Amino acid sequence: MQPLPCLRAIGIVAVAALAGAPGAQATVLDWDFSISLDNGDTASGEFVTQNTPDGGPYLIVSLAGTIDAASMSLLPPDDMFNDNLLYPNQPYFDNIGLGFEADGFEWAIWSAGGRLVDSWCNNSALGVDHLCLSPPDPSGAVTDMSLALVPEPGTLSLLGFSVLAALIGLQYRRAPQA
Repeated sequence: MQPLPCLRAIGIVAVAALAGAPGAQATVLDWDFSISLDNGDTASGEFVTQNTPDGGPYLIVSLAGTIDAASMSLLPPDDMFNDNLLYPNQPYFDNIGLGFEADGFEWAIWSAGGRLVDSWCNNSALGVDHLCLSPPDPSGAVTDMSLALVPEPGTLSLLGFSVLAALIGLQYRRAPQA
């Protein structure tokens, strides 16, 4: 196959792949996160949210991660302890925040006065029932949080096709003309 028709074929495949993608917009978004608390605890993992066309807030529907080696599992929103709404800019959570379970405790991370804080409560092994540590608990401050939207597979496919087409184009330009 000649290089120019090959480039056309790659372009047609790329357009077809993007056109054949289900819907113009993904129904869920993946976000990588990491959180550091001032007591030395660290958490990291991935949120899956519903996609909100206007840029948020995004409802967290799934959580996969750990906090100091303990698995985190998402608590359902109850609009009092947590609403699980994620915002794309700091402080990332509102004053109700994110609720999850880890190591037998229910945790909440939320915004208080524009600053992220955390608390824990309801540990059945210790017989604690909704006795929450809350601000200004000295071990309850979030010292750092990072959040990054993970690119959709369609975006990565388009990037891969573009790089491949550029490489073939360079090879075609360098080939001796007959």
